[in-house]
Amino acid sequence: MVQADPNEQFAYASRYFLWQALPRFASQFHRFTIIQGKGAKTLIQLASKLGRESGRDCTIFVNDDIDKHFYKQVDKIRSQNIAIQVCNDALTIAKNTSTVQGSLYSVFTPFKNRVWQAFCTCSVFQKIEIPSPKAFFLEDFSQGFSVCAPDSLQRRFSHNRLVSIGSRTYDLEQIMPQKIDYPIPYRDEKEAQQQLSRFIHQAISQYTEQRNHLHQPATSHLSLALTWGLVSSRTIVEELRNVFNLDLQHPDHAGSPGHITYVTELLWREFYRYLLLHYPELNQQAFQKKYNLVVWEENALAHSRWLDWVKGLTGYPIVDAAMMQIAQTGWMHNRARMIVASILTKNLGVDWRWGQEYFRAMLLDLDEASNIGGWQWGASVGADPKPIRIFNPYLQAKKYDSHSQYMKTYLSSEYFKNPP
Repeated sequence: MVQADPNEQFAYASRYFLWQALPRFASQFHRFTIIQGKGAKTLIQLASKLGRESGRDCTIFVNDDIDKHFYKQVDKIRSQNIAIQVCNDALTIAKNTSTVQGSLYSVFTPFKNRVWQAFCTCSVFQKIEIPSPKAFFLEDFSQGFSVCAPDSLQRRFSHNRLVSIGSRTYDLEQIMPQKIDYPIPYRDEKEAQQQLSRFIHQAISQYTEQRNHLHQPATSHLSLALTWGLVSSRTIVEELRNVFNLDLQHPDHAGSPGHITYVTELLWREFYRYLLLHYPELNQQAFQKKYNLVVWEENALAHSRWLDWVKGLTGYPIVDAAMMQIAQTGWMHNRARMIVASILTKNLGVDWRWGQEYFRAMLLDLDEASNIGGWQWGASVGADPKPIRIFNPYLQAKKYDSHSQYMKTYLSSEYFKNPP
């Protein structure tokens, strides 16, 4: 089921992945129906109709979410005396995890130390009691609802590429007119599991030393799978335990540095989701309240700087290459994300929310919490004990793209002859 207007719920990159992946997912089932409507309202109508026509009570099973509106929708359904079971998903750790003083965590390292054991020993499977089986199919009860086939999503979804920045709305077709045909590494769970296996057997041992290399890094390339639920952090950790026979109950006994570093990166995703769950205002407000008083450039000059940043015309080759990477592939290396965020906010003086919204529009692997947390970290307004963190783009390029292979991949020879 999708929201009434999927073009508002999903940016273009997310829509692109959905219409590529959902038909393949649907093909695994004998019957698969998509009903379009407002979530709680449509589920209430559907459950009520199914109950009347089948003479049986209906139970709705949903995976939980960290979105601030999620449990409001669950409560609406329960208020109509309809059974709904919420299954653990968005967070592996307990939602109410707190310090010994009873407060929420605001710094990553103490959080990691507190939850490491629970995170690394959590079961992949959750036992769910299913009512006595009797087949009912949605399409048998879907008359009067807006129904669409999975392979029709590309036609039904808008192909617009809009992004709202400050008081303006930009059409990315005008800004970045090149044809978008994102290279998608996998489209289903089986292919994502194969990618996980390749990473674990071929690259994880070099992860600590080589993950920050911008050209052919030893990264997992699993962010897309984690975003869309093709694999979970729980699955990855269990696979690590099984393949390497690891004792992951404490980071000091977690095997090679690559294992420790990779699990730590998974915990950063968990940390950002934990923060967004408890502080839903982070989408628009700095975690460190004092930085809400920062006066960012918002005039024509700011928009001009933002546009140059988007188009890869800042004059910093490492930044411009990274901006071309996201424009062409819908993905950007995490080291590059940190560099471009630092330049936009610290050097160009542009509001971190402008960068956050652009990434939201462009990333195939968009994870809302990680995107918000990453941009606040890059702007030094988020959950980070270091006061101000500034990246030197030339030193970053020298260290992580020493032979300029990454920059040459995404920048033309003309760029180097006549730099912006």
